[in-house]
Amino acid sequence: MVIEMKSIKGVDGRPFFEKAIFEAPFRYKSNLVNENRACFFYMVEGAYRTHSTSNKVELGKKDGVVKRCGSYISEFLETTESNKCEAIAVYFYEDILREIYNETPALFNEGTSDNIIQKVSGNQLIDQYIESLIFYFENPVLADDPIVKLKLKELIILLLKTDKYSSVLELMSDLFNPISASIKQVVENHLYSDISIDEVAHLCNMSLSSFKRAFKKTFKESPARYIKTKKLEKAAQLLHVSDKSVANIAYECGFNNPDSFSTIFTQQFGVSPKKYQLTQIKSS
Repeated sequence: MVIEMKSIKGVDGRPFFEKAIFEAPFRYKSNLVNENRACFFYMVEGAYRTHSTSNKVELGKKDGVVKRCGSYISEFLETTESNKCEAIAVYFYEDILREIYNETPALFNEGTSDNIIQKVSGNQLIDQYIESLIFYFENPVLADDPIVKLKLKELIILLLKTDKYSSVLELMSDLFNPISASIKQVVENHLYSDISIDEVAHLCNMSLSSFKRAFKKTFKESPARYIKTKKLEKAAQLLHVSDKSVANIAYECGFNNPDSFSTIFTQQFGVSPKKYQLTQIKSS
């Protein structure tokens, strides 16, 4: 749940900086495709997890991530310290960046990278930059367009000074090329993630009905059946070779409820996960 939201907008009404406080757990879909923007996302307090078409990235306090134009599933997570999360987003728009860099540097080279999202952590310069932004959230009247553009340019310079320089530059050269990944790629990348079919459809930038039709054409069966079968197959493999607890194996295979996993596993294999595991250990 969003507790507080502050935004600094340009004269055209587009938000360039946002600061928000959330009550965790909180999960939502975001889409940077239709708005033709990318962003730098930074955790001031709390923990965060985001799923892209290819993978998931987890952030803690003072971690940031550059997110390319695309669709994402994001979660704010409870920590042992608090269930409150505070985050700041800085948005990049292609026309504004081209205006700032009117000589069109390497930042706007044609990108061919599969690099979608890049984590940036443990960087004192970025931390100080975020502190300077907080001043403008407290004094928004001072954040006019020249200041906004200056702060955007400053962030890009700082990102290119991190130890992830090459990865960040590669990603930024491709910021505004929409991520194109096949249904097969997205599904295989998230087979064992705790995300719903509706959320997988979102990552594919498709409606649920369109996704289901395309999925059946690709995999020759429904998403629910295919994904459940694959998760159970992996669980059976892990139970065969691992002495991890049933609960840990359930989570590793994308089941967020161990009891529900046990019921589904028993229906599929005719024996509980624990008994299956013990049987495999005795026979090996």
